[in-house]
Amino acid sequence: MLRARSLSFLTLCLVACSSWHLETMSPRELITSRQPDKVRVTTPRGRHVLVLNPRVSGDTLAGLDYRGNRRVVPVADIQSIETRRFSTGMLVLGIAGAAVVTAIMASGCWSMNASCQ
Repeated sequence: MLRARSLSFLTLCLVACSSWHLETMSPRELITSRQPDKVRVTTPRGRHVLVLNPRVSGDTLAGLDYRGNRRVVPVADIQSIETRRFSTGMLVLGIAGAAVVTAIMASGCWSMNASCQ
């Protein structure tokens, strides 16, 4: 049981070890050169819009949302554009956190003389 909990916690940490990174190139350059599977754009009102499978056609960034609905944002309305990238710092923190939780759980099992298998 302890191993299963530790493994599931570590898996969660590894999955969560990515973050949004602000890009400096234009949406057209970014989509053409890197072909990201998703981007997050910020509109002039500060709204974040997630676009999956983004493509730039003319003056429009188009793609899908998580429900499969078409998502369209005029390039002129994009204040910033971000992509999801792996974060080494978050990975290190996640592994350290998993080690601490595992140690606490293990010490709790030993101190209670309980079977934690």
